[in-house]
Amino acid sequence: MPIKRRKKDKTIFRYFLGPMLLLVLLGLVLWEGCFTFSGLFQKLDQNARDLLYQRVINRTGYLQNEMLHSWSDLTELAETINERAEQLQALGTIDFETLDVSSENAAPLLREILPPMISTMRTARVTGIYVIFNNEDLDQGLEDKTGIYIRDMDPLSKSSSVNADLLFERAPIQMVEESNISTDSMWRPRFEFKKRQEAYYDFFYTPFQAAYHNEDGYSAAELGYWGTAYTLAESSVPAITYSLPLINQDGMAYGVVGVDITLNYLNKLLPPSELSEQNPASYLLAVMEEDSLMMKPVFSRGNAYVPSAAQTELKEEGEDYLIIEGKQRYYTAVEYLDLYVSNTPYSGQRWLLAGIVDEKELFSFSSGLRVIIRTAMIMLLLMGGCISLWASYLVSRPIRALADQAEASVPGRELRLKRTHILEIDKLVQKMEMLDRSIRNTALKFTNILKMSSIKMAGFEYNSVTKELFLSDNFFEIFLDFDAVPQEMALEAFLGKMKEYEKYLTAEEQGGNERLYEIPDGDDFIYVRMRFVVKDEIYTGVAENVTGSVIEKRRIEYERDHDALTGLLNRRAFLRETERLLKEKGKELGTAGLLMLDLDNLKYVNDTYGHEAGDRYIKEAAKLFQSCLPEHTVISRISGDEFNLFFYGYEREEELRRQLEALQASIRGAMIRLPDEKSYFLRASGGFAWFHADGESLGQLQKYADYAMYQVKRSGKGKMKEFVPAEYEREAALRQ
Repeated sequence: MPIKRRKKDKTIFRYFLGPMLLLVLLGLVLWEGCFTFSGLFQKLDQNARDLLYQRVINRTGYLQNEMLHSWSDLTELAETINERAEQLQALGTIDFETLDVSSENAAPLLREILPPMISTMRTARVTGIYVIFNNEDLDQGLEDKTGIYIRDMDPLSKSSSVNADLLFERAPIQMVEESNISTDSMWRPRFEFKKRQEAYYDFFYTPFQAAYHNEDGYSAAELGYWGTAYTLAESSVPAITYSLPLINQDGMAYGVVGVDITLNYLNKLLPPSELSEQNPASYLLAVMEEDSLMMKPVFSRGNAYVPSAAQTELKEEGEDYLIIEGKQRYYTAVEYLDLYVSNTPYSGQRWLLAGIVDEKELFSFSSGLRVIIRTAMIMLLLMGGCISLWASYLVSRPIRALADQAEASVPGRELRLKRTHILEIDKLVQKMEMLDRSIRNTALKFTNILKMSSIKMAGFEYNSVTKELFLSDNFFEIFLDFDAVPQEMALEAFLGKMKEYEKYLTAEEQGGNERLYEIPDGDDFIYVRMRFVVKDEIYTGVAENVTGSVIEKRRIEYERDHDALTGLLNRRAFLRETERLLKEKGKELGTAGLLMLDLDNLKYVNDTYGHEAGDRYIKEAAKLFQSCLPEHTVISRISGDEFNLFFYGYEREEELRRQLEALQASIRGAMIRLPDEKSYFLRASGGFAWFHADGESLGQLQKYADYAMYQVKRSGKGKMKEFVPAEYEREAALRQ
């Protein structure tokens, strides 16, 4: 009697085709899971951000160094001008009250200061230098002013011994006749403000008025002012400026001295190609008021973004900054330039350098990789489906034939699935063996795909109930274990092998369903990340060689947090580490305090022996601090010659004071060898503020330690001083 077919019965072809397709889909899901759980695309995007930001940091450091230690180094020139002016006044040759009246009155002083001005211009490598005399309140109306303005359009080229490469923009006619310097086509004998009804230049008006109304007793150096882009009357050369007020020994402001740097010259210093070798990029130099996200562009170079308005607004998205114009989004890496000392008239004006790249262009590599991977997965799905159909047909045909023969056999006859020399049963066994091999070959497809990929990966799966285990062929190769054979590995042996690898576990990303192994490879190490998921007592996982990403991540983190010259923590890392200590430990810090140190005479070393000797001076100081201080001290190089040291973990103030005295003694006894083979004493001035006693926050400690250090520098260098609240309050009362 024939067997009735139930509705839910399926042919062997359909039974076989389903698992084959499911296996293909499982392989694709595992592949997709590898990329999803590894965070590959997010890491690629973060690497692109970090690389852009690091390049902006490096260029900002270079530009800030030029602006602070080269272009704005006018203190010596200002002192020279003051000395010459005092001498000429004493001889009756000039009068401070009439210097701005006529060129004849100012000419004797201009003759005296012309050589040092040219020398300063050459040394600082600037494109222009100027002096403007004035002895009146500039708010009283426009008046023409006397002075001198010299330009060198290419300060990087070899200087002419007879000043043939210089041009007078403004100078009295007698100065032009007496010197070898030619005049520009736009030359004028005076600065013609009233004659042309042109407002006073910002670089002249702002610092002079600050000095003229200087009620807080600021020094001339503290009133130095960086001016945004301007163009000299009738000239077509825009430039930025730095101006310093001229103040005589009686405290009278009688003019300004300054330099300019043309925007064409800045073009050479800010190459946007370094931000992105293949995609368009731009540098933007801008000014921003404190607590504001509105930038006033000063200078822009590059073809990624060109400011179209007087102000550009930054948008914050998490820790990132963006410039959004319509549907266009520009990723912006911002780094501030520390041009002004805190608590000075212009400290609220923040200069910044921004590296700008189109957001799509910045992340184009990861986006393209996503498209390639998705396309490959679709192609593999189609190929797997076709192969599954073909294999199902080949396997099911002989089985159907065997089923037909069994159904036609005589009822009651014994049916044995073994080698009984019955042709039909032997064929069934042979076909079953072929089916088993086919299943195994299909299971190994994922391994072969991983072997052909550029990413070193391996997979595994085991059932804790049935004790079944699957390993890809290259599983133990990922761990540099070439002796283990995955095909012959039992579940117990596999678990024992993984137990042996536990000695290579790192402190990073341990626990849960993720492990990171650090495995010796000769003199180096490789890093393997293993992830797995558990469902219905089945463990499915993947092991991936992530050596490149781990090493790159650690390198970027180190370079982000450490000063390139000394290896000490930089400003950003010092603030983060100190804030963490204050937040996590609180009163458990014990006796603690902040020491701000400023290396003395670094400018003298740089000017006398060169910046290489100055760098050696800074590095020797950093080595000294590291060698003579305990481990529980946070040491950081904040800027050029400024160091911050945070002491904590002491039981009593006397212990910390002894440590400070020992540090001061070590500094006094330290010497460095300069290029002339002479030994030079290391000197530093410092201010110290106590945690709890003087301040509860890092900002307060920095403020009070800076004040104590400033007191040392006013009274004499080479010492350390503790913050005295009574002195600070007394001086604050005097200022009020």
